[in-house]
Amino acid sequence: MDNAHLIPDILLHIPSFADKKTICQLMQTCRALNHYGAKDLLACYISLNTGSKQAVLSFLQFLARDIPYRLSHFRTLQLTRSASSLCPTAEAEEVGRLLESLFILLARSGSLQSLNIDYVEVILDLETSDLSGAISMVGTLKSLHLSIVGHRAANMLMMSRSSLEDADISMDEQYQDDGDLEHGEESELFRLDSRKLSHLLHGSRHSLRFLTVCGNGLGGAHVGPRYPRLARLVHLFPDTLCMRNYVHAFPNLQDLVVSFSFDDFDLSTWDEFEQLRSENVHEQADYAAWSSLWLFDGSIATLFLLAPLCHIHALELTDEQNLSEQASKELDMLRSCVDIARPRHISLTSYSGRWLFDTAFLSTWTRPALQSLVHIELVLSLCPNYGDGQNTGPEVDLARGLDNVVVHIVSVVRSLYSFSLSLDAAPERDPSPIAARPLGALEQTLAEWDLDAFARRVRAAGAVGPLESVAIRLRRHRTRVEQTVQLGPVYTLGELRSVGADVE
Repeated sequence: MDNAHLIPDILLHIPSFADKKTICQLMQTCRALNHYGAKDLLACYISLNTGSKQAVLSFLQFLARDIPYRLSHFRTLQLTRSASSLCPTAEAEEVGRLLESLFILLARSGSLQSLNIDYVEVILDLETSDLSGAISMVGTLKSLHLSIVGHRAANMLMMSRSSLEDADISMDEQYQDDGDLEHGEESELFRLDSRKLSHLLHGSRHSLRFLTVCGNGLGGAHVGPRYPRLARLVHLFPDTLCMRNYVHAFPNLQDLVVSFSFDDFDLSTWDEFEQLRSENVHEQADYAAWSSLWLFDGSIATLFLLAPLCHIHALELTDEQNLSEQASKELDMLRSCVDIARPRHISLTSYSGRWLFDTAFLSTWTRPALQSLVHIELVLSLCPNYGDGQNTGPEVDLARGLDNVVVHIVSVVRSLYSFSLSLDAAPERDPSPIAARPLGALEQTLAEWDLDAFARRVRAAGAVGPLESVAIRLRRHRTRVEQTVQLGPVYTLGELRSVGADVE
């Protein structure tokens, strides 16, 4: 191919529209595309299986053909390992040496920005190489995702020269951050601090903006460094709920997402909830509290126990299935939370449609703390109530439940700009054909439900206020396809900053 007959800018722009296989073919047609096409090829997500020496070696040979140019455009890398090859082998150790050479090269003259390592402890567990040391020398990383972090990965994080902006860390369940006291008192104190995640990331304390932690990696964060730029924290399955681990380390947090498992929590007594909540309130007095949060996402019980003493603009809440037998207490928690948060956006997901018939829930919307709401979203799962022999719940009377939505929610909150209702006809998808299991009373009602008419009724009820956006959805019905009726513009959480007056 003679590129002299083509405008060079057009020629070199062609690979940007091609997939990885096509780019490889184009690179074999001329020297210009062989050189410049590497940029588009490296822009694709690069994933290396560390269980395959051939895969790693082949990639290194690709880089070696034009090292300066290709290293400068090598920005993203994922290292994986199949579950069937987790045990060390001679080939895996050779892979470790090859990867060590790669990261040393990246540390010297590369521009790698994003690194994702699955089974990081297994990949670093190669005695013939200092892979963790080589990775820690790379100073250009902005995003780091590690799964199953143990002692080797912890040491790598502690020595890292990169100033991270985004970190996603999944802790090994066997990892302990309390140190193994065997190297003398001075070493013991160092190891105690260095094994806590908030200490391990101290090199990024002035740059980190997004942090996801799976496990109990934030223990002891109340005595660690502070991360003044951190805007979003996602904490999955912590062992305990302690506000001190959040407010001290992340003083300017905007979004807090917490997924806490209540499986091992003693739900037999209300006293345990009150005690933990009281401790978190006192901790905010000791370690300072946020002035406000933009978003909290988690269960009602989690928010109640954390008890952030600040205005929260947006609440994304779910009810806790383990508290289904104590619904009145959960509603008490919800009212307590909204009274403090004074939200302008609230999304409630419930595993029980009975809330539509609960006077305590319906009266919640008259509280002064909810009279500046811009958006309400209700996502409710309904019990199908199959057959005449089943105990039918109040959800069967769908018409009364929908009346309650209009009369006790939409008509009461006169600041609403957007309202959304989503009904799940079967929390667990039932594949049974109608011939084998006829429609129950609720399913029959939902089969005939006019979503469009109800959406217009909701908008008419909100006409006294600024209501413009109405979304009504029906999901997982055995005889109806999933349907959404949207009246007016589609609301997004980002609009909250510009819709309505600020509440401080």
